[in-house]
Amino acid sequence: MASSNAVTSTAATTVLSKQAEQLRSKCHTLLLTERYNPAAMAQPLEEALNSQCAEQWYDAELNSALLKLYQMYPSEQEKVVKTDCLVKILLKAIMQLPESDFSLAMMMVPEQLQNSELIKSIALMAEKLQMASFPEFWDLVKVNNDIIQKVPGFANACRRYILRVVGMTFREISQATLAKYLGLGSARDLGGALAPEGQAFLNENEGIVVLPPNPDNHPKSTRMAAAQDIRLEQVADLISSLEVGKQLSKKQGQVISVTGREGIAKMKKELAQLQVSSSSS
Repeated sequence: MASSNAVTSTAATTVLSKQAEQLRSKCHTLLLTERYNPAAMAQPLEEALNSQCAEQWYDAELNSALLKLYQMYPSEQEKVVKTDCLVKILLKAIMQLPESDFSLAMMMVPEQLQNSELIKSIALMAEKLQMASFPEFWDLVKVNNDIIQKVPGFANACRRYILRVVGMTFREISQATLAKYLGLGSARDLGGALAPEGQAFLNENEGIVVLPPNPDNHPKSTRMAAAQDIRLEQVADLISSLEVGKQLSKKQGQVISVTGREGIAKMKKELAQLQVSSSSS
């Protein structure tokens, strides 16, 4: 996972309690000299992880260091790996989407644990979320509710990610569909989910949510004009070259495909239209 010098949460920068800040500072100091010493590092790093869950902050570097210890000492005889902590790290990493924290964390999970049903279940949740299979993701959340509850704020963080994806894809979306994507009981619950993100209901009587404009859902249209970098003369030269190629191919006994002929004809037609438009402007 990427190093994090600042304390972050999925939603915003979090102000830590004095106790949490002291614990975090202690762990970062220990990393300078004891990073690979499980006897010195495991307990404080696990305490920091539990604090991240309780107070909803996030430190990728500390979690990565704990995963590294688990990776280096995977044997049950070592009594280093704690599955409960491993689950919390993975869930906290999912909450950072679209950042790559989860993928990096999964790579550090001890090999013999990657095929456990619990870890595979968490990986499947992340996959459904990243593949935009949102209803299936929420079905898995319900099935794994007992472990989800160990990480407060998980559902809200995932809803923020889903809203981001939906906002990049749609200009408008029905309230019922958006509620389903967000894992809400009904459209009546949308107000609380949208308000923190600055979203607003429009056309509410028609059951439609109009999403804020952004470069992805409101792309700017472009058109070719004589004043643009590609000049009409250049297009004409390109068509002329294609025609020469066509004649040479005929001389050599080659056949021009239907698609190729249609493409040349279409370019000729568009060039003629551009020339008319250019002369009239």
